[in-house]
Amino acid sequence: MSTENRVFKRLFKEKTSLKKNVNLAVRDDLKMYALNLGELGKTGQKTIDIAINVNNVLDQLTDDVRFYNDYKAITYDDLNSNIELLDDLLINAENLAEELGVEPKEIDGYVMAVNAVIDAKRIAGDMLQHNLLFDI
Repeated sequence: MSTENRVFKRLFKEKTSLKKNVNLAVRDDLKMYALNLGELGKTGQKTIDIAINVNNVLDQLTDDVRFYNDYKAITYDDLNSNIELLDDLLINAENLAEELGVEPKEIDGYVMAVNAVIDAKRIAGDMLQHNLLFDI
């Protein structure tokens, strides 16, 4: 074999070896960046899911705050008006029971009315204590 052939043969082997090393390096880079991109995609999807969930919660919260703003004062006022009305009816029922010589609780609806007043007074008091600390 001539010197020239040997040199070309060696060069060809070295080129092939170099080509394999370059292919291995490119392959490793492709895999590494593909895996990295996959992880970034998972993180991106998680941020999307969080945004959707938070927006849904905020939408519901906004609806709740609007309901609160629309109904708190009206409900509080209505509770107190109805408590006063029912208190007056209870006094009338007690006076009637005394005239008839019976216990007020023997009058149908009396116990239910007493319990309703107790519950309504508790709720009205709680409404004064539990207010929103922000407004929309």
